[in-house]
Amino acid sequence: MARPTREQSDPRVIRDWIKEGRGTGHNGTWQPWLRIQDLSSTGKAGRLSRHISGDRLVHVLSGYETHCFDIFEWAPGIIDINEQYPLLPLEETQEIARELGVDHPVSPNTGDPIVMSTDFMLTQQNTESPKEYFPRDFKPAQRLFSPKTLAKFEITKRYHKNHGRDWRLITDHNFPIELARNLSFLRDKRSLDGLKGITPEVIENVRQVLLPLIWKGNSSLSSAGLHCDRQLGLDELGTSLNVAYHFIYTRQWIVDLTHRLRAGLPLILLSPQPI
Repeated sequence: MARPTREQSDPRVIRDWIKEGRGTGHNGTWQPWLRIQDLSSTGKAGRLSRHISGDRLVHVLSGYETHCFDIFEWAPGIIDINEQYPLLPLEETQEIARELGVDHPVSPNTGDPIVMSTDFMLTQQNTESPKEYFPRDFKPAQRLFSPKTLAKFEITKRYHKNHGRDWRLITDHNFPIELARNLSFLRDKRSLDGLKGITPEVIENVRQVLLPLIWKGNSSLSSAGLHCDRQLGLDELGTSLNVAYHFIYTRQWIVDLTHRLRAGLPLILLSPQPI
C-alpha cells in the first residue's frame, strides 16, 4: 500500500506541486502529479523509458500499471500517455462529491481532501482526425467493493464526463496479461538503432531469407533465426531473431500476441505471406 512521503493534502504541498508544473506538459515534457519518490510503497512501482514522441521516465505505481502502459504505448493512434493525471482544481471534485452525496477522498493522516488523479490520460489521433482524450484507471476487481473506492470512481467518472471525456475502469478480470508480457519483452526491439551489425541492408536481407522459413511453420523461430544468421554470414548470432522481434513489435509482421511468444516454438504468422 503506497503512502505519501509528503502529506499530499497539505495546501502548501498542493501549491508547490502546481508551481512545479505537475499535471502539465505533453509527450516528453509531461510532469505527473504523483511521482515514485513521493510514495513509500511495498508494492511494485517502477520507471519506464517511454518512446512516444520524446523520451522521459514514466512513473508507474504498480505492476499492472506497467502492463497497461505497455499496451497503451503499442495501441494504434496513441500519440501521448500522461500518467498520474490530476483532477484539478480540487474544488471541482469536492463540488462533484457534494452533488453525488458521497465523501471526497481525504488523507488518512489529516482528514483533509487530497487532489485526485487518474492513472492514465491517453491522447489518440488518427489520420486527419482531431485529437481525442481517453482517461483510464486500473483497479484489482477484488478491491472495487469498498464504499470509498466506489465513491472515488463515481467522482472520477463525473469529472471526466463534465470535461467531455469517456472514462473507463480496467480490472484484472479478463486483462490481456499475455499481450502485456509479450509487449514488455518486445518493446526494446521497437528500434534496432545502435545494435551491432544491424544496418538497413542487413534488415532487408533478413526479411527476404527469414520470412519464407517461418511462414512454413516447420521450425522454431530461434532455429530459423540461427539458420538465417549463418546463411547471411552474420557475425553476431541472434541478429536475425532481433530483427524478427522488431518486425513483430512494429506490426510489419502480424502475430497473435495474446498468446505467449516463445522463440523455441514455430511462429504463427498471420501476415504478410511471402511472395
